[in-house]
Amino acid sequence: MVLRSPLFGFPPLVGAPGLAAADAAAVRGVLLAQEGDATGRRLLGELNLDGFAAEGPALFLDIAHMAGLVRQVGDP
Repeated sequence: MVLRSPLFGFPPLVGAPGLAAADAAAVRGVLLAQEGDATGRRLLGELNLDGFAAEGPALFLDIAHMAGLVRQVGDP
């Protein structure tokens, strides 16, 4: 192994503009409950995930930092 990368957040799932708050909350609830249900665990296994989580933008700061480094290296 040459280098171990930091853990990265899975790309976020976002709702369409104009999605009703109640609908967004319902979808969020279903996703967050997947690991507590046999069918949900099978779905998570198919996606190679261990669950969904409601996280903030800070989860993606390492990705933003690395993207900035790539841009710097790419600029002559």
